[in-house]
Amino acid sequence: MNTCEVRIPADRARDFPRSIMRKSRKVFAAISCGAAMVAHAVYLDPDGLGQALIYPYYSARADAQGNPYNTYLSLVNTDSVGKVVRVRMREGSGGLEAASFNVFLSPGDMWTGAVVPDGDGAKLISADRSCTEPALTVGSSGLSELPLRVRGMPTGSDTAGPAREGFVEMIEMATIKPGSPTALAIRQDSLPPQDCALVSSVPMSVGADLDAPRGALMGTLTLINVASGLDATVTAGALSALTTRSFYRPGSDPYVTVATAEVTPASVITTGGKRYRLNWSRGVDAVTSALMNAAVLNEYILDTGMNSMTDWVVTLPTRHFYRLGADATPPFYPDVDRPQCDSTFVIYFDREERGAAMGHINYGVPTAHAPDPANCFSTSVWSIASGAAQTRPSLLGAMNLQPSHVADFQHGWMWMQSVIPTTGREPSMDALANSTSTDISTGVTTLGSLRVVGIPTAGLSVRTFSNGTLTCGSGACQGNYASAFPHRAVRSVVNMP
Repeated sequence: MNTCEVRIPADRARDFPRSIMRKSRKVFAAISCGAAMVAHAVYLDPDGLGQALIYPYYSARADAQGNPYNTYLSLVNTDSVGKVVRVRMREGSGGLEAASFNVFLSPGDMWTGAVVPDGDGAKLISADRSCTEPALTVGSSGLSELPLRVRGMPTGSDTAGPAREGFVEMIEMATIKPGSPTALAIRQDSLPPQDCALVSSVPMSVGADLDAPRGALMGTLTLINVASGLDATVTAGALSALTTRSFYRPGSDPYVTVATAEVTPASVITTGGKRYRLNWSRGVDAVTSALMNAAVLNEYILDTGMNSMTDWVVTLPTRHFYRLGADATPPFYPDVDRPQCDSTFVIYFDREERGAAMGHINYGVPTAHAPDPANCFSTSVWSIASGAAQTRPSLLGAMNLQPSHVADFQHGWMWMQSVIPTTGREPSMDALANSTSTDISTGVTTLGSLRVVGIPTAGLSVRTFSNGTLTCGSGACQGNYASAFPHRAVRSVVNMP
């Protein structure tokens, strides 16, 4: 068997335990050159810093009282070099593009924007000075504006309404070389003054202006409802080591996604005391595997004394690459009764250990009329109800709804996992046979065929406590509160049978 040496870049060596580094010669000698592990592989960064960011939800819809939500977005470049990042808004029904542009960030720069209602639709507004390409139009308010409209929908269909809720992806395409004309043009504190027109008028090239991405992006999303007095914030999920190659394209070019040819077709998942390195035939499969969860978990509160409400947001960020209507490829499978949906198995508990399954088994009693729950959209909102009511209005005013009933429980937690409706087994995706698993405690690496269980998910739970209008001294004040919590996840990688 031919062998080859695998070199770990010096700037990444600190990420590897010394025990593994000492044993690396023996470990890598057992792997043929054709199956050798390169250091670069996509992974979900636990610290929230990455080359690509997934913001699992945005909304400009109104709640049950008619009060609209705004969604504030932030994008921060914590790196010492400039970056060019593709910002893409995707509507929540099928993950279709609603808006796309490039933003140029100098070192330490931060871009911010907000999704707000716009007639029957929504628009992105920004007071930020960071250069964009194409340049955003300045509206009557003096803010930059970009209408959100769904591309790819049939002619004559409503392209504005669906764009009022969805999710956001931001992908670093390249770093900007220090001292280059582009680096000087985008700085906001330098002389000569900022020249955003330059990035639109002068073609940039890899080598002269641009270099490979290197990550270190972070961001947040904030759902705020001013009239209802609610505010909920979470950090964006971060994918690191997406690629080692620049893939800059002008803002009008749709090429830039997590499925581009430059994305490394390898991923790393750490779970159960092992580090799995998974090789794939496509980069998009590497990204999908890095986001795959066998189950997601979170809490709910529906306390009547505090008028509490809870909505779960479940986003499937790469679903649109595997689904076209009723047609699906693993890890997605069409539901028997609802081919456009992805079946789930949900169990829920109260705070005193009582539990039940949602759907046809409801609180231990078979109920034929209750449909099995499912995720039917790229971004589904699970509106959770208890007591006699089987459904309730969505806290977030969402249209992509999955009504969810938890018997008479007022607070507790839920476990959600996807299932293949024809077999009841969990969906999965099989990596190439030259994938490896490494025991973290011993450093021993095994070569073999591995299977990642679940589907790619991101999301959050949003809950409220509402006291309405209260007397505060001689005046009145609102006593409403909101909070958001990202879903916890169970990850599973198993040996293929």
